[in-house]
Amino acid sequence: MSIEELRTLVQDTLIFLKEAQGSFVFGKEDDLSFFGKSCDLPPPKKIETPPKPILFTPPPEKKEPQEVVVSKPLVESRNVYTPPQTPPLAIDAILKKVAPEMTLSKVSTTLEPYVLLVTLSPTGEELAFYKNLAKAIQTHLKPAKILVGDAYERENRWNCLFHNKRYPLILAPETLKSCTRILPYYQEGSLGGSPILFLISSYSQEQKSNLWKELQERLK
Repeated sequence: MSIEELRTLVQDTLIFLKEAQGSFVFGKEDDLSFFGKSCDLPPPKKIETPPKPILFTPPPEKKEPQEVVVSKPLVESRNVYTPPQTPPLAIDAILKKVAPEMTLSKVSTTLEPYVLLVTLSPTGEELAFYKNLAKAIQTHLKPAKILVGDAYERENRWNCLFHNKRYPLILAPETLKSCTRILPYYQEGSLGGSPILFLISSYSQEQKSNLWKELQERLK
């Protein structure tokens, strides 16, 4: 079939369809109803969506409190008795009553070879004065040591200085008398059984000269 013949066939078919609009193409309504019934398809089945699985979360386990058993040591510790320390002056007083010939100063007292210079919270100028004085005593008279006594008063450790110890001479400021914890060791003119000389806060040149003469006399 040529192109012209095909084109003529298509045009004739279109004209026929336009003229036959509203009528049955198959010629009879029974034919159409027959084919319509025979061509009916069954309704599509509904696909049921499977239910979502339910996730089961087990409840947390209850932990019962555990008893802590502390094992006792095989050997029980015993309290060790520590006898109280008695200041040496109190011991001296007891010995004087019981046996006057056996006082602590006579039995077990050690005479230290150095002069003890005690100071309390010294300023820079005061500390320099004590250092110069200790150096002069060390050079010309006896060995000398400087002690800052604030910690001894705060911790109540004066007993470490005076227990079974005596010194050729103790030099200290007048403010030492205000230390309440050292008062049991103080007697007029002595501290812990050692002679004491109190120093003033500042000295003139003449006072320094008199002080040096007194030190020479005491430390012969």
